[in-house]
Formats: sequence, structure tokens, C-alpha cells
Amino acid sequence: MQDSKIYNSSSFFETEEGEIDARFTDFSDMPCRRQWLCLKRVKRFGQWWVVKGVNPEFEPRSKAQEKLDHEFERGMTLWHPSLARMIAQQEVPGMEGRCIIEEWVDGMSLDAFLATEPSLEARQDISAQLVEAVRYYMSKGVAHGNLKSSNVLITHNGARVKLIDFDPEAVESQSDFAALALLLRQLQLPHKFNKVIKRCEKGKYATGEKLHQDFAETTKRRR
Repeated sequence: MQDSKIYNSSSFFETEEGEIDARFTDFSDMPCRRQWLCLKRVKRFGQWWVVKGVNPEFEPRSKAQEKLDHEFERGMTLWHPSLARMIAQQEVPGMEGRCIIEEWVDGMSLDAFLATEPSLEARQDISAQLVEAVRYYMSKGVAHGNLKSSNVLITHNGARVKLIDFDPEAVESQSDFAALALLLRQLQLPHKFNKVIKRCEKGKYATGEKLHQDFAETTKRRR
């Protein structure tokens, strides 16, 4: 049977539905707090992606590339529905060095989500997703290092959590517990969750697994 996808020299895939552009197009700048990094939103294969490359004005660029390579190596070990996925690392026309291609999340920050005045049920669901995401990446020996509301995206479709912007140099997870506690307080959960939140704030958890267990047990309690 003939393959329905053929890559040709014109940089298009031919499919039964028509042609899909394989080139990187529609570049637009994205805000970035890391001076050594350059972020762009781009279109390829008819979809939006995030491209992370080295800031060409940063010196030494070799050091920045090392950081980006490390971020990719670590990020590729993390595959979870609540983490923005890294897809590949490659050179991208118009960008500096070996770039990371990452999932584009069509969503809003946690702050923007809370401004819509979601129901208690929705806030508890977001909280459970957050705790599960933290449990997962900690089980892989990874720390986020930059866990805050602007790095917690909520998708427009389905209200799913997507964590972004892991600090590639983060090695210590206790700060993540404290940061998570702040996010859980922002979500204004029922009083029964206070004990779990306070344990996070006081550094009482050694693993994300124990936190996840306590949060699940608390969720089941009626009061």
C-alpha cells in the first residue's frame, strides 16, 4: 500500500488531506526571563510549537548552549500529561545553536484561570493535577526550581495543568514543596487541606510520593 505521507524537496508533506508545510514559519517572540535564552513561537506541520535557542547576544554562547543541551537531556526523561513535552533538539533556520522544540500550550496562567472565578470542584481538580505532576517529576529525581503561577498553565480545552519553564540547574526539591504550598493556597481549598499545605511549607515532606498519598487521603475525607 502506498505511504500516505511523502516528504519531498519542496519541504511539504503530501497527505490524503493535502499538503502540510514542514518548514518553520510564522516566528514570533515570546517573553523570556533567562538572559541566555531566546524563545519563539513557530508554526510547523500546521501546528504551533515553542522553539528554545541560545540568545545570540549572550556571551559566552558555548556556556548557554551547554545549559540548553542539559535542559533537553533532562526534559526528555519527563513524559507526563501535566508537563509541557520536549519533542526534539535540532538546528532551526534563523535561530542560534541547537534548539529545543517543545509543545505549545494553548492555555492561560494559573492567575488568569483563577480570575475567571472557577468552582471549588474545578480548583480541587487543578490542585490534584498539580500534586500529581510534582509527584511524577520528583520520582524522576528532578526539581522544577521555578514553580509559580506564571509557569502553571491551564489549557483552554479541558482545563488540564501543564507545567513549563523548569530551571535546568535546579537540584533541590524542598523549595518546590514550599512553592507548591503557595499555589495550593491560591486555589483556596477547603480547610481539611491545611495540614498537607502546612507540611509542605515547613519542609516536612521528603518525597513527592508521600505528599501525593496524603493529598489523596485528604481528598477522600468528607470534612
